[in-house]
Amino acid sequence: MIGANAHLMDDGNGQESPTCRTFLLGAGFSKLAGLPLASELLPAVENVAKQFLRHNGRCHLESALDEYREFLSATEPGERVDIETFGA
Repeated sequence: MIGANAHLMDDGNGQESPTCRTFLLGAGFSKLAGLPLASELLPAVENVAKQFLRHNGRCHLESALDEYREFLSATEPGERVDIETFGA
């Protein structure tokens, strides 16, 4: 997550000039805030999709994940699905 904050700051000569601060928060911040990490998110998303997004017994996400898992198994055996890579 990236946040930015602009404000005025004394430049040392009695003049105010704009300055910006940027905050970069990594995955550890999410965990400390009680939010799931990306690796914990996929099972939760799958469960919600299976419960609420089914049509004719399946949901689009289930089908897409099955295809992606087959692709990974053929190209990178043993590699687990990463939700960020899958969604890219």
